[in-house]
Amino acid sequence: MSEYSENVDDRNSVWSDKDALVALVLVAMGGFIGLHRFYVGKVASGIVYILTFGVFGIGVLCDEIMIVRSRFTDKHGKLLKFF
Repeated sequence: MSEYSENVDDRNSVWSDKDALVALVLVAMGGFIGLHRFYVGKVASGIVYILTFGVFGIGVLCDEIMIVRSRFTDKHGKLLKFF
C-alpha cells in the first residue's frame, strides 16, 4: 500500500520534472524564439514567440522573472524547480 501512495504523490506533485536552471539558460540564449517554452512543452506559445519575436520582448522579460521567482509552469501546470 505504501508503494501505491508514493506513485499517487508523484503524479499529483506541484513540481515539474523540468529544471528551472535549464529554462533560465534557454530564455537567456533564445527567449525571443521561444526555446524555453518548447522545453517545457508549451509548443503553441513557442510558435507565437517565434512569430512575434518573443511577444516584442515583453513576454521574454516576464518569463525570465517568472522563472527566477519559481512561478513558471510546464504544460501540465506544474512549477519548475531549481535542482
